[in-house]
Amino acid sequence: MTNNPFHFIIDQGNSLTKLALFQSDELVSVFKLKDDEQEKLTSLISAHPEADIFVSSVRSDTSFIEKSLSSSNRLIYFGRDHRLPFGVNYSTPHTLGLDRLANAAGALEKFGEENILIIDCGSCITCTLLKRGVLEGGSISPGLRMRAKALNHYTGKLPLVEIAYEFPEMVGRSTKDSILSGIIRGIIHEIRGIITEYCSENDALNVIVTGGDGGFLGSYLKSPIFANENLTLMGLNKIYLFNYCEKNI
Repeated sequence: MTNNPFHFIIDQGNSLTKLALFQSDELVSVFKLKDDEQEKLTSLISAHPEADIFVSSVRSDTSFIEKSLSSSNRLIYFGRDHRLPFGVNYSTPHTLGLDRLANAAGALEKFGEENILIIDCGSCITCTLLKRGVLEGGSISPGLRMRAKALNHYTGKLPLVEIAYEFPEMVGRSTKDSILSGIIRGIIHEIRGIITEYCSENDALNVIVTGGDGGFLGSYLKSPIFANENLTLMGLNKIYLFNYCEKNI
């Protein structure tokens, strides 16, 4: 239980750490930090030395965060023991990624108990369906860079292509351009098809696109969508407040 209106939310990925400062349910600021920016992280946290720090991490080594704490900070890791502000209708709930749970909480903050499809474009493309406040499930497929790495790894001659945030020509006139056309256009068509299918089976479906590649890919989707790059942070904050805010305990 906390009476401190300020707290930090940290979403630690494989290569980048997002730090958000919240005042209760209001997002104050967001910072993206690399592992070589330890001093910056320490400086940001020291501005609120008694603030709680609620962390979701995909890493086993979280020393980057722990080295930045003051003796007064309370460090809390998001885990399976936390209460969720929504129901889960998933046959293996213990295998659900924490990021998908956070996204669901963030989506509910925006749309309430409406039908919602969340498309998270990161290392993987995850689609998560919520119906009337219940997480039903969805799909997982490789993201942009994972597809590029797979083409290089599982073939003898195809190069590892760096993903550029440019919409490729349909007809690639080099091996590199052909790979980019296949990967980027392929994912866009995949997402469009998923949205069409889900909309055909769920009335008044709200579609949210998020994740590191969500802004780029979402800009080429014709369907009405809502883009929110901070959805995971907002969802983590909702879960934090749901578990540690006085009025919810």
